[in-house]
Amino acid sequence: MYDSSVEAMRKIVEDIGAEIVNMSPRGYKMANGMDYCSVGLRSRDGGYYSIEAFGYEAIKLREQASTINLTPTILISK
Repeated sequence: MYDSSVEAMRKIVEDIGAEIVNMSPRGYKMANGMDYCSVGLRSRDGGYYSIEAFGYEAIKLREQASTINLTPTILISK
């Protein structure tokens, strides 16, 4: 259990060795106007993880994912 989506993403990247493979576009908002961010991670053994955040946490997740992103990212939209 993690306290935030940012903590979960960092742990998966550091402990499992996952890489960010896709991320929702900067400034993406849901139909109700709430900020939204989705980050997809793939581990070295092929496992896939998806982390979602809403509101202020979505903004923080996007910022942190952008700073640790070392591989080309595919932007996704919904």
